[in-house]
Amino acid sequence: MRKSKSAWDVKGREALSAEQFLTLYHTVLWEVGAVWASVLMLVQLFLGERADAARQCRFSWLVDLPGGSAGDLPKVNIPADLNAKTPARSVALSHDFARIFSSWIHEKPLIGKHGRQWPFDNQPTENSAVLFPGTDTKTQQRMWDRPVSERAYSEVLHQAAKIIGDIRAKKRTTKHSCIISDVFLDFDLGRIGSHSFKKTVVSLLVENGVSMQIISAITATSVSTLSRHYDSATDLRRRKALKALSPVLEGLSEDQNKPDDAEEAGIHEADDVHPPTVPHNYSRWCTGCGRKVSELWRFCYACGTQLPLSTKAAENPDRK
Repeated sequence: MRKSKSAWDVKGREALSAEQFLTLYHTVLWEVGAVWASVLMLVQLFLGERADAARQCRFSWLVDLPGGSAGDLPKVNIPADLNAKTPARSVALSHDFARIFSSWIHEKPLIGKHGRQWPFDNQPTENSAVLFPGTDTKTQQRMWDRPVSERAYSEVLHQAAKIIGDIRAKKRTTKHSCIISDVFLDFDLGRIGSHSFKKTVVSLLVENGVSMQIISAITATSVSTLSRHYDSATDLRRRKALKALSPVLEGLSEDQNKPDDAEEAGIHEADDVHPPTVPHNYSRWCTGCGRKVSELWRFCYACGTQLPLSTKAAENPDRK
């Protein structure tokens, strides 16, 4: 029987910008203090994988870290039978990320809130040991050979999103409060979840001109599925799309520099502020705007349209 997912997991399908991803990463690292989860976010992003596959990553999957020559890319070998959706394949990593990742493993661990670290203190880092070990719920001891659950990972992201929401609502402050508020302004934080990061990497690659065929090869996902479920209409692309309307804006700018019809017709601002004081008989309509006008008027005070000369208007040549 298929396990039901929480509403949080199902809803987490919003792509992040690079700035939003980094802000969420630092919130998980420094505010929540789940250092392992911040690293898992990066692994998801650079593998272009779902959380269920990335959380099961083992040290034996890592090949050629930190990477040899420029032509010898470090990679992650994902084995077969991991789950029903993840095919076996080798995913190349950038040299820069591989160097940072390797330094955390072999030199100095990544440190977060309250001195928490990844890899964990005394964590095995060879052979079949998992990168992100789970915790025994009864003993609260780390299980080095068993990966963390996706539920625990989603809960950390939930906590981080709540912190960002509190900062945005000014219920909480940090030294990065202004940055967090600006980056996530008008963003639906309920759309952040463990599935967000595959959608993020697809959107970022598309924005940088990478073809869908290449993205499909990296993520082992069909082009049709990527287009239908992962490629997102991000704010950056929406802003770029609006530039297509720039000729219209240029035309409007030109209109701003032209005298309006009322000025050409001799209507002045004072006429609008001080309407005629003589009694009016509003018995006709302006052919320009359709408003009722006095038969004494020669021009419409609303739009400046010249009106047909009536008998009473002819008898009062001083009236406009």
